[in-house]
Amino acid sequence: MRELEDKYHSAMKVLNQKNKTIVLRGVLWHQGESDSNSKENENAYYHNLYSVIKKIREFTHCSNLPFIFATIPKQSEQFSTIINTAHFKLSKKKYSYIVDLHDGTTFDGIHFDGTTAERLGNDMLKIMASIRS
Repeated sequence: MRELEDKYHSAMKVLNQKNKTIVLRGVLWHQGESDSNSKENENAYYHNLYSVIKKIREFTHCSNLPFIFATIPKQSEQFSTIINTAHFKLSKKKYSYIVDLHDGTTFDGIHFDGTTAERLGNDMLKIMASIRS
């Protein structure tokens, strides 16, 4: 997390030096399957991801920064009911949005195939568009 924060501050410094500014519109996030490698990681997933969301909003000074994330397809070898439940619980938090990929497909049992990757991108775009409207 520290590396992400440092890169963010470095980018802001460069923009400020060039008299440029940006407006953050949201965070697109997909991660979780590697957390299914142990019960301890699965059980800590909700708290850990919620902490990441809070930390990003804190260091960007954007308390209402939209956080858009996706579930892991049930077909995935790394699907976890615990992580899936955590995703839906997090989606109920303010400024948090979910793309449900429960019926998504993979090309190798783990990674999205082209159809699911395209769907993820399109669904995230729809959410972003609806937030801005």
